[in-house]
Amino acid sequence: MASTSATTLGLPCVNRYGDPFAAISIGAISSRMTEERQKELVSILRKEVRLIETAMRETNWP
Repeated sequence: MASTSATTLGLPCVNRYGDPFAAISIGAISSRMTEERQKELVSILRKEVRLIETAMRETNWP
């Protein structure tokens, strides 16, 4: 039986106190997760994390 490896990238979302309250992640088969692609995806994840964190701060949620 053949086995395919997977690669997952993830970043936490933190509240205004620096406490993690959620995380977002992306996973794919490793052959599609080249180092260059991983850098691209981490950049996208960081932007999305900032959007989520900003939205949560604007709601006055801890």
